[in-house]
Amino acid sequence: MTTEERLSKLEREVSLRNRHKHWLLSALVVCVVVLFTARAFSSRWSKGPKVLRANRFILEDSNGKIQATLFLDENGPIMGLYNKNGKTQIGLSVDENGPMLGLADSNGNPRVMLRVTKDKPVLALDDSNGNTRATLFVDEKGPVLALKDSSGKTRVGLHVGEDRPELVLYDKSGKTRAKLLVTKDVPILGLSDSNGIPRAMLTVKEDKPMLSLSDKNGKLTCHTP
Repeated sequence: MTTEERLSKLEREVSLRNRHKHWLLSALVVCVVVLFTARAFSSRWSKGPKVLRANRFILEDSNGKIQATLFLDENGPIMGLYNKNGKTQIGLSVDENGPMLGLADSNGNPRVMLRVTKDKPVLALDDSNGNTRATLFVDEKGPVLALKDSSGKTRVGLHVGEDRPELVLYDKSGKTRAKLLVTKDVPILGLSDSNGIPRAMLTVKEDKPMLSLSDKNGKLTCHTP
């Protein structure tokens, strides 16, 4: 799987996780409302060491403001920590896909998401509008960093595999326009046109620089030396 294919797969996964982040924060707010209106939870003491059992917990400060909540739904446990204005700033959950930690700004907008899925850890950073602008993950082929523009399109991709590092630059339409990599100690710079067709390649092999140019069909037209 190429770097471009891996980034495309990651974008789909992040989109699903973003929806889960917003659901998580909404669920925490709903939980607070339910806790205010529901009757006091029941508890029981087990034999031997004392154990407090409940389905929901709420932590208040001396003024009665919500500071933390903990509850369990059909997907797993969810915990929320709030600031002095009642905005959720930390959300922690565990579901069938793994654990997730979300951090929000002072207005309660999700800004950081850290998750460990079944096969890889993923870190996503959002801007103030809720758009994911940077994503970092590590899979069996190595780490991948994706940087996105304000519309959510990947513009920079960086991958480090077992045998080579690779940097890819995309235009606003998603076409690969520049690629820089080092393979077997040979640096290679490739430039593509607006259709994503490679048109120029510059490399240095055995201390000798080489330049290759191609036409719009990708056919080699010039090679030096």
